[in-house]
Order: sequence, then structure tokens, then C-alpha cells
Amino acid sequence: DLRYDWERALARIAGDEWMDFDALMKDGGGLKTSDEIVLYCKGQSKSTAAFRRLRALGFDRVKVLRGGLDAWSEQVDRKMPRY
Repeated sequence: DLRYDWERALARIAGDEWMDFDALMKDGGGLKTSDEIVLYCKGQSKSTAAFRRLRALGFDRVKVLRGGLDAWSEQVDRKMPRY
């Protein structure tokens, strides 16, 4: 989850973990290259940038939630608030 605190307070996927975008972009934010990671943000822009950065840092098991939280709220959890 690569969103601001106020966004996370509105809507989130259960069981997710928040990650500071700047830390992630700098050095992977303490994640391990062996971790399986699915990135998401509201749309897909920040998560796509983070995906590219992590791949450049040697992360092979990283994916982006296509369409971000907007798509999730339309296709998976229609009760999730949209903003």
C-alpha cells in the first residue's frame, strides 16, 4: 500500500502493509529481494514506479495490482469506499 495516511483511513485491502514510498524508492524500504510483493496505490501510477525501482534493485517476485485500489473496489469489493 503506497498511499497517504488519509487515503488508507478511507479504504484499504485487509491484511495489507503500508510502505513509505520514498523509502521504497531509495533502497527497497527494508524489503527482502526474496519476498513476494504485490504493490498497489489508488490508481496505478505510484505502484508502477515502485515496481520499476524494485526490479532495478533485484526484486524478481514483485507485481502491481492492475488498476490499483480503484479497480479493486469495482471488481472485487464493491462495498469499499471510492474517493
